[in-house]
Amino acid sequence: MTTDRIAFRRVVLNLTAGEAPERAVEAAAALARWLDAELFAFFHENSALYEYARLPFAREIGLGAVWRRLEPARLIEDYVAIASAAQRLLRAAAARAGVRCEFEILRGDPEAWLTRATAADLLALLEPADPFARWMPPRGVPAAGHLILPRHLRRARGPVVVVATRPDEAAQSVALQIATAAGEALIVLEAAHDAAHDLPASARRIRCAPIARAVAAALQTTREGLIVVPRSVLAAPAAAKHGGLPGRPDEAVLADWVQLAAERGVPLLVVDGT
Repeated sequence: MTTDRIAFRRVVLNLTAGEAPERAVEAAAALARWLDAELFAFFHENSALYEYARLPFAREIGLGAVWRRLEPARLIEDYVAIASAAQRLLRAAAARAGVRCEFEILRGDPEAWLTRATAADLLALLEPADPFARWMPPRGVPAAGHLILPRHLRRARGPVVVVATRPDEAAQSVALQIATAAGEALIVLEAAHDAAHDLPASARRIRCAPIARAVAAALQTTREGLIVVPRSVLAAPAAAKHGGLPGRPDEAVLADWVQLAAERGVPLLVVDGT
């Protein structure tokens, strides 16, 4: 292909209490294997909750609906147990995938893990348990891409789908690498004729506008395992050009793709770069 292969260094997860679905961690580990990358996870402890626990009036509801004082020592023990469980989950998934992994506990700013990211990292975002929580890739953070992981993944394997708008997109080489490493078929959704002419002839090609609703319609009967898109299709001007609603901000367009991933129950891989 005309585009150089992206060398991903790590797939980076941000884990918090109760936010580590096993299948999502398994999917991140599998992707790390297919991309020849490491798996790295941060576990964030809620320091604000520690400070609250030290206040004399801090209370919690315990077993049997008992209203009791919130003990800092017990809270720390609980967090240690939760962090240990998350670490075991990560290491088990990494061992099954055959990838190297690291685990680090952070306390303080919930966004502190983002400062550790590099331009060679793939940031994995887990769908939060709270349906009203904001679920968007962070802006202004150096990264080679983002992996959107729904809480309810429907399958672990399946064809790799890539959205193609022009031949020199890095997303296409990444999708081909993953499909080859995973032994899966490659499905190309071409926004224009010959938009993916550098991909193998064996790839199945479908003409499709690079917008979420068009992709959902094109994949109605497909049981894909992963959807790969270039960052450029998430921009509002690009979406409007191909039949999307004009005047929508980039964040609204991105929300459409995040919703697509959640509805189809598959990871969405957003690849930065040309």
